[in-house]
Amino acid sequence: MKTALILIVAFLPFTLLGQQLECCKSVEEVGNKINGYWKIQSPDKNEQLWFEFNNGIGKFWRNTYNDKNELTESKQIDQKLEIFETKSGFELDWSNGNRMVTSKIKILNDTSLIFVRSDGKETEYTRITN
Repeated sequence: MKTALILIVAFLPFTLLGQQLECCKSVEEVGNKINGYWKIQSPDKNEQLWFEFNNGIGKFWRNTYNDKNELTESKQIDQKLEIFETKSGFELDWSNGNRMVTSKIKILNDTSLIFVRSDGKETEYTRITN
């Protein structure tokens, strides 16, 4: 009994570190789930991102709106996105040829998307449905 308890306590932290995306078991499923419009959750930004993935490779557009909720700018961002799977879950590389930023996908479901950068900063998005 004591040995079983020690094993449970020893391995429990490793299972808590892993990411659990109930929606997705593959890179393709993650891309399909991310596809579409997402609004950044920030009081000082009125931006939406449009993600488009195919087989784990994607691109995105940034749409900016004014105070009247009118589209003021829409531009494709010159970055290649790539979803990949690690031991701890799914991650997204953002690369423009010179630099690469990797974000862990912390939460992905029908309404929420949260990326965590390597420095720990989280960016939260809410899905926009038409």
